[in-house]
Amino acid sequence: MSLAHLASPAAIPEAVRGAMACEVAHRTAVTTADLYVMLEREFRRRKSPCRLCFVQLPYRVDSHGDECNWEMHMPADCGNGCAAALVRLVGDFQDLYTLSAD
Repeated sequence: MSLAHLASPAAIPEAVRGAMACEVAHRTAVTTADLYVMLEREFRRRKSPCRLCFVQLPYRVDSHGDECNWEMHMPADCGNGCAAALVRLVGDFQDLYTLSAD
């Protein structure tokens, strides 16, 4: 199931969220590509009109217990608040999503 067309977690129907929920943590399992698309769309929606900053591809990391299993590189501070906006966005999405096996 591809979630690439979704712009926000709230757009996912409750039945789909329940079916895709990660059993270990209360996060929805998504592919790397789907997570990237959702992050990119939400970042563009939230940030200033800066043309320098962009979302990097998230990558899997080892996790223990209820920790999130992905992270991504953050851009350098451009002076437009993009780095801070992206840090908040990644924090929000790490609470909502886990990376599934691609």
